[in-house]
Amino acid sequence: MLLARVLEVAGKRRFAELLAAEVLRPLGMTTVVLDRARSIPARAQGYQRSGRGWKAVRDDVPVTGDGNLFASLDDLVRWDRGLGTLLPPAALGALFTPGQLDSGVAHDYALGWTINGELGHRVAEHSGGWTGTATSIARGLDDGLTIIILSNDEGFDLELADRIAAVMQPGLP
Repeated sequence: MLLARVLEVAGKRRFAELLAAEVLRPLGMTTVVLDRARSIPARAQGYQRSGRGWKAVRDDVPVTGDGNLFASLDDLVRWDRGLGTLLPPAALGALFTPGQLDSGVAHDYALGWTINGELGHRVAEHSGGWTGTATSIARGLDDGLTIIILSNDEGFDLELADRIAAVMQPGLP
């Protein structure tokens, strides 16, 4: 959220406008950034389990930088395939390079991604959600397989991505 605000001040425009100009339009995406109260056409309703049934939930807090992007599966595929056209190779490599603490201890976090796996099967994963939703993207860094899960059930088991990867590429760790 802080970085989004810094970009707004430096760029003298709303984060939604900056993101649209620099990322969404160049990739042909129609993703909506909810940065102020408004309705989003054809938006999926989110749900959570309630007893033996389901309860519709929605929490439209217009905060940007850490979420509030409403994207279709088609848009996320465009983003995944186009990421290399937005960033130079060095920046793209840094995006998926795990960090190291000042103490020298390595960790699996890399600029918003968790990096898992062995050489030849490295996967960058990011998941999230909001009231009534659960999302995941698992991006194969060495093999090109990307699995995207969008659910309007906030309790959805996002580990489904791992099970899909195992079926798609037998022998993955």
